[in-house]
Amino acid sequence: MIRHALHGATAVALLALCAVPAAAQVDPPAGRADTRVRVVPGAEYAAGPIQRFFHGDNRRDLWTRELLVPVLDLDGYAGGLVPEDQGGNQSKTLHLVAGDGRTYIFRSVQKFAGQVLPEDLRGTAFNAMLQDHISVFHPGGGFVVPRLHEALGLLALPPELRVMPDHPRLGEYRETFAGMLGQVV
Repeated sequence: MIRHALHGATAVALLALCAVPAAAQVDPPAGRADTRVRVVPGAEYAAGPIQRFFHGDNRRDLWTRELLVPVLDLDGYAGGLVPEDQGGNQSKTLHLVAGDGRTYIFRSVQKFAGQVLPEDLRGTAFNAMLQDHISVFHPGGGFVVPRLHEALGLLALPPELRVMPDHPRLGEYRETFAGMLGQVV
């Protein structure tokens, strides 16, 4: 009986340790019209054999693949973009107003599972495990949906993959969004 309890406690400890994501640092680009940067959508989903055994392979190979992505040109895109508001649930979303009067949304490719958890569960091993399960989702899923809408005859706006620059115009949103991989719609 004690032996089974010990094995169970060991398994729970291993699960908690395996689920803690690796910290990924992104050097935010300055953001000129012709700038492209290499990014990894979800470097924290790289996993060794133990983590893969307990949590699965999921779509880790897609989340950890390096991409060459254009930087969003806040000065030139649609006559210039100015942040207006932040939102989102699992995604981080920045609402932008363009110089031509239209409104755009920049939505993170990465999902943040902890944002939907109660405060007392954020930053816990459970939060880390839940975040790791984001690797189940396809990082390019948001780019497929508009094509499905088009096939059904529904109005659809195709998103563009961009990296948010480290730009003073981001103001209060700079710390959150600078260097973030996302889609512009």
